[in-house]
Amino acid sequence: MNVKEIRLLINKPTNIRNICLIGQMNSGKSTLINLFQNQIPFNNTQTIRSKPYLFRYKSPEDEQDFLINLLDTPGHIDFSSEVITSLRICDGAFLIIDCISGISIQTELVLRQLILERIKPIVFLNKFDEIFLNLQIEYEDIYQHFQRIIKNINSIGDLQIHPVKGTVSFGSCLHGWAFTLKEFADIYSIKFGIDNNKLMEYLWDDHFYSFENNQWSENKTEGYHRGFCQFILDPLFKIYQIIKNYKKDELERLMNQLNINNDKELSEKGDENLLKLIMKQWLAIDNILSKMIIIHLPSPIIAQKYRTEILYQGDEMSSYMKECDPDGPLMIYISKMIPQSDTNRFYAVGRIFSGIVRTNQTVRIMGPNFILGKKDDLFITNLEFSPIIFMGDRIESIDEIPCGNICGLIGIDRYLIKNGTITTYENAYLIRKMKFHVSPLVRVAVEPTNVEDLPKLIEKLKYLNQLDPIVECTWEESGEHIVKAISEYHLQHCLKTFKENSIKVSDPIISYCETVSQQSDRLCLSKSPNKHSRIYMTAQPLPNGLAEDIENDRIIFNQDIKTRTQYLVESYNFDVTDARKIWCFGPNENGPNMLIDCTKGVQYLSEFKDFFLKMFQFTTKNGILIEENLRNIRFDIHDITHTPDAIHRGGGQILPTIRRVMYASMLTAQPRLYQPIYLSEIQCSDVNIPYVYGVLNRYHGIISEQCNLIKPSHLIIKAYLPVCESFSFNNILQSNKIISQCLFDHWELINEDPLDETSNIRRIIHNIRKFKGLKEEIPHLNDYCDKL
Repeated sequence: MNVKEIRLLINKPTNIRNICLIGQMNSGKSTLINLFQNQIPFNNTQTIRSKPYLFRYKSPEDEQDFLINLLDTPGHIDFSSEVITSLRICDGAFLIIDCISGISIQTELVLRQLILERIKPIVFLNKFDEIFLNLQIEYEDIYQHFQRIIKNINSIGDLQIHPVKGTVSFGSCLHGWAFTLKEFADIYSIKFGIDNNKLMEYLWDDHFYSFENNQWSENKTEGYHRGFCQFILDPLFKIYQIIKNYKKDELERLMNQLNINNDKELSEKGDENLLKLIMKQWLAIDNILSKMIIIHLPSPIIAQKYRTEILYQGDEMSSYMKECDPDGPLMIYISKMIPQSDTNRFYAVGRIFSGIVRTNQTVRIMGPNFILGKKDDLFITNLEFSPIIFMGDRIESIDEIPCGNICGLIGIDRYLIKNGTITTYENAYLIRKMKFHVSPLVRVAVEPTNVEDLPKLIEKLKYLNQLDPIVECTWEESGEHIVKAISEYHLQHCLKTFKENSIKVSDPIISYCETVSQQSDRLCLSKSPNKHSRIYMTAQPLPNGLAEDIENDRIIFNQDIKTRTQYLVESYNFDVTDARKIWCFGPNENGPNMLIDCTKGVQYLSEFKDFFLKMFQFTTKNGILIEENLRNIRFDIHDITHTPDAIHRGGGQILPTIRRVMYASMLTAQPRLYQPIYLSEIQCSDVNIPYVYGVLNRYHGIISEQCNLIKPSHLIIKAYLPVCESFSFNNILQSNKIISQCLFDHWELINEDPLDETSNIRRIIHNIRKFKGLKEEIPHLNDYCDKL
């Protein structure tokens, strides 16, 4: 497409589709992209960053032009944050699944995020060719395997994926063909004299046909065969066999039946090349899948009507976003940064939800910490450069781009690190932050090999912090520069940003969470530095499951108090009064800890509340044992005594007192640590099972599930694996050609007393405190709990 054609298409939002291409490793995404670009498929390097593409599709029915913005995303589970940032700016998802291995833990993670973002999916079951060429499997077993895959997808949420609806397709990216039930229904509808839509129902589920009786039945009896097996699998298998065996007479007859050009070039091709040429002419993958995208995935006009309410809160701006109104104020969500070639700068990639973005437009750039009414994390500037459209390996500058499109902006990386909101509306709120189901669990300290290179190291850390959506590059008070990543593999890729031998890297440390295991054994008291104020508090664990409910947004602080109270009382047997007097969650105001006001008749309590909220957020990020996040703790404020003189109860007196009493409450409630646990998915053959069991045993893994694949003598093993034991686990398995991947699954309580000098957990705490430059000894209770 040239710029003139692009300008024409971007102004037709009803004909735009913003979609995300997702799938596990080696599912065929890169091959499909090449087919869409009319390139010869080749072995791509592994995708580790999202990449935007732009395609035009001309509908053969009415010759309408459609614009498809497609974001290709990584399949490796450690880069799932790239998928999450891409989903935010899309309306539909094209999910590619390896039909041999089925859905993986990476696919499950993405599907859950897809539901949260209200993204509509369609599914393509790839690698059909492998079933026909390499596996000798009964047709009925193939059908049942496909049925299980679709059932597993729908069990994750209300996705309503079904072949009869046209939202599931089958085929082979390698051989360039695909089909939905509609393609075969069109072929057989004339033969049977049945309406296409009715025939699609017969080609799936429990519908069986008998040639002898010339009728359909819902019961499988003698002489009746399943429609999908008889009218789809059997003809496809026979076509593959004819081409593979290369019987010229049968081949020519087949090509005439399929209306395929029988030219000299085609006849002289052999084996796989001939297979590709015939199948691509008959069931061209790019045409069939493009049609599927246009019909079953929504345009911005439709999608923004139901997505806006979960993306934006309140005021009239939401009405402009719902209508995808080009005449409304500008509203863009920047989801990620894409590096510019040969520079250390970035393109800001975002979705325009309303208005039009133009050159020299004055905009408000709001970072993720912006709060309406304040000036923190707010920048007002002019857009100096023209917005751009991404077209794979090249970009095109466009004078103005209207809402409904995905665009790139130059110069925004000076104001935003990872994501944010851009608007022209003065009273606009932030578009809701993305919620990642993964978090950095592995950290290392880095320092330059040569001290003179410290400024270069700092610049590279800033670059890495913008490049990856979830990596965190921080500076500790000890003077060390810390890089935090999801896993060992993710960390290794992040460190490739630095030149070889230019940095020294410490041994990795795992992130833990701090908690308590019982209610405080006393009412803890802390006095203010001037001794005029006293705060009484206790700590106790939250009920089992409540922390997970908070993290999964089943209960949020901002919801209706009556609704939240009812949920806590009915589900967790909370006291009604306590449930009504929850002051906040933390950390970050949505974490799995609670601060509850249990006081009675305290004067000037409202003056103290802001101090408590501020210090609660700080303390839940910096626990007493190793200065890690707190988890699953309820802090109860029982009493506050203070001087009537306001000058003696200011923040300088009250804030440190709150921190001290919270720490005292933890130390008297049997403090413990939570360790992160991976869910590991291992794909191997039967002969490798003893070896896999041996490796799991060595790394303290616990097998949770084992199931056979449709591929004979192959199976999937799922096991829980402590993150602290996981280093080199995947490398050892992959060195024996065993496929494995790990995903954070849950936090597990380490039931050892950290205050016991002889415990193993005390050694772990000692190493972490040393790494962070803290005093190696855990602070004593007497440092925080005062006597009356």
